[in-house]
Amino acid sequence: MWMGIPNYEPRFMRSTAEVISQCGRTLRQLHGKTLEGIYVLWNITLDEWYKDAPVIVQVEDSQVELCSNMNDLFSITFNQIDRSLDIEPMDLADIGVWHFEWRSISEQDIVGRRINEIEVIEYEFRTTNPSSKKSLNGLGREAYSWLHGLGFNLDRGYVGVFNALDENDITFHRTTTEEFHYIGI
Repeated sequence: MWMGIPNYEPRFMRSTAEVISQCGRTLRQLHGKTLEGIYVLWNITLDEWYKDAPVIVQVEDSQVELCSNMNDLFSITFNQIDRSLDIEPMDLADIGVWHFEWRSISEQDIVGRRINEIEVIEYEFRTTNPSSKKSLNGLGREAYSWLHGLGFNLDRGYVGVFNALDENDITFHRTTTEEFHYIGI
């Protein structure tokens, strides 16, 4: 159990190579299948999405559980979470007890859509350090890629679950700025 979620044991990874070697085969089996919903853990007490917990992407008879509640780690697991089981309340002493339930946040325009491709999302961080011996374009700039999330290209539409620094977030639009790199699986 992790975060009060029965039977859930995240498998955190740091790189695209890890995702492809550990999850690539299973993710490729989802190509051509229908996306049936997206579920998040809802904090009933505060009436808000608890973004530290995994996001569940339901695909026909399978589910993909995605979690990124730490800056440089991203977890992908399959079929571990039973949404019908109760989530253990979280007692935060001074703040009180939080209660949770799984809720669908599925956008109507993506439910029932076929998955054409699944891709790893990388984000390229760029920093400027004039005294650095490493340099990008000779200007003292450094860059490195960070495993950012997982995207689902649908026959009409897109959904991505990504690392929002220390919590999960979801997008329904594929970002096309130069910092983002997409590696098909």
